[in-house]
Amino acid sequence: MDITLIPGDVFPTQGSGLPRASGLHVSDIYSDIDRTLNGNPDHWENAAEPGFLWEDVFSRAWMDRAVARGTIFRPEPERIDGVWVSPDGVNLSEMRLEEYKFTWKSSSRPPEDNWRWVTQMKAYCYVLGLTEANLRVFYANGDYRQNRKPLYQGYRFTFREDELKENWIMLINHAKSRGWL
Repeated sequence: MDITLIPGDVFPTQGSGLPRASGLHVSDIYSDIDRTLNGNPDHWENAAEPGFLWEDVFSRAWMDRAVARGTIFRPEPERIDGVWVSPDGVNLSEMRLEEYKFTWKSSSRPPEDNWRWVTQMKAYCYVLGLTEANLRVFYANGDYRQNRKPLYQGYRFTFREDELKENWIMLINHAKSRGWL
């Protein structure tokens, strides 16, 4: 895996607004793995709501630009191998996954240290046949230093095809071990 900052990055241009399909989602699987192996609890109640707002409000604000340029679209949720995936977007001009995150965590920690984010991006890249992803993160409290000012940062990830396949196999095998598939 290789990661670089996206210089001069701008806010995302497409969001969801789509209802969540019923059934097993990739986030259910990687969240269970994280809880099981690392003891990390799920987010507290309503903690994800700012993330949904980040995705929806900013994407709607920039929607007209994206449609006019025809560069980013949101694929419909799809069920692959019995697991629902719903990527935030695909950048057609760059052929990269677009993933948007809102977090209360510090920007001083590198994004590749967030196992859930990386696992999710790898899963989406695998099912979309992509090897690169743009991760666009809104850090609500910046780096928790200088007055906790909000910070927006974009990152570009490049994955190897073998690590994408191994990630997907891990997710499917975990779901099977739990009797979910």
